[in-house]
Amino acid sequence: YAEGITTASRLGRWVGGMFLDTTNKVLYFADQENSRIRTVEVRNYKTPEFIALTLYKRDTSGASIPVGGTNPFRETLFQYQFRDLDTADIVKIDMEVKPLETAFDGTNLISPQSYTTAEGTLYTKSWIVGKPLLNYGQSYHIRYRITDYDGFTTGWVSYGGNPETDADIVIGPEENSKTSSLVGNGDSTSFHNFTGQQDVVKSGDSLYVLGNHCVRKIPKDFSMSLINNDYSGTLIAGLCGTAGYTEGQGNFARFNSPYGLALDETNNLLYVADYSNNRIRKIDLITNTTSLIAGDGTAGFIEGDGITARFNTPRNLALSADKQTLYVSDMSNHRIRKINLATNTVSTLVGNGTASATDGIGTSATLYYPKGLALDSVNNVLYFVQGEADRYSNSYAYIRKVSLS
Repeated sequence: YAEGITTASRLGRWVGGMFLDTTNKVLYFADQENSRIRTVEVRNYKTPEFIALTLYKRDTSGASIPVGGTNPFRETLFQYQFRDLDTADIVKIDMEVKPLETAFDGTNLISPQSYTTAEGTLYTKSWIVGKPLLNYGQSYHIRYRITDYDGFTTGWVSYGGNPETDADIVIGPEENSKTSSLVGNGDSTSFHNFTGQQDVVKSGDSLYVLGNHCVRKIPKDFSMSLINNDYSGTLIAGLCGTAGYTEGQGNFARFNSPYGLALDETNNLLYVADYSNNRIRKIDLITNTTSLIAGDGTAGFIEGDGITARFNTPRNLALSADKQTLYVSDMSNHRIRKINLATNTVSTLVGNGTASATDGIGTSATLYYPKGLALDSVNNVLYFVQGEADRYSNSYAYIRKVSLS
């Protein structure tokens, strides 16, 4: 377990359900082994990529010229260019400039608010610092951080100083993927009242939650408690604590370690990946009645018609924006598959059954126990978790993505 940026972070070996917020910039996931609900700031834009930064000075006549020479100056002008692929998210950039021999300490920050208009995806921002900052004959190092309209601020990004006589600085990109814990403290007692929690989806002010062979609906500001051997919240389907396979209404239905959920609020349907039954099912939320979508209950790999198709421990689900396609992480088949909901036909999206981690197109790519799906339907990206023990004996999980375009 570790928080951090991209590969500096660590996930537990068992990562459960995933979903994106409405901005498609925050990816929520359940880190089951670490007993935490965590987030990744995936952002559908790159952290602004600095193309060039030039330091100018204003001399006593008010003229702006590049730093250098010996003329006295009264203030420093920073001018730089960067690309922001979202073109609307950046609201503030803080910069700290110090002589190379002076450590950063978070003081005397430069935090201008104004900027020029953009042309396409190329912004030019400039501002004036109202005091002398740079001394000739010295080198400086600079770090910066960025705040967007959602209020998210990146960590400090730093880079080495350059001689002031050659102040044109080229800065490389830095990915903005930072994890943080929302709830849970690493102790299993954080969720001990809902044994084996597996997945959660949001609906209005409520959450649908899977665990202990049943589906429940709870307020999103819930406090779970065990009362008379039953669980708080409203039972939707299944009999908590009892595994099996039965289609039916409410507590007459049976599941066996269901793991994944996908909600279709438009049609009042909740899809369930019934993990140990090797089936994909749905619940009519008007009547709380279950029915079969795909899978004959036998572990295996068969494409085609829903009732004869086979899965091998289907783990998580994601529903397309048009509600016509259901994506399934078919974990032990090392594939991500899709179901045409108009016909219940099953086919493979990516993966070929080989248990490894190779990027590629369609079945030329290889996956290792994929799970935890989340769909960004605006940018046609499907996120998933690469299972534990991949990347050659590393025990941590990884988050990967599939371009659907």
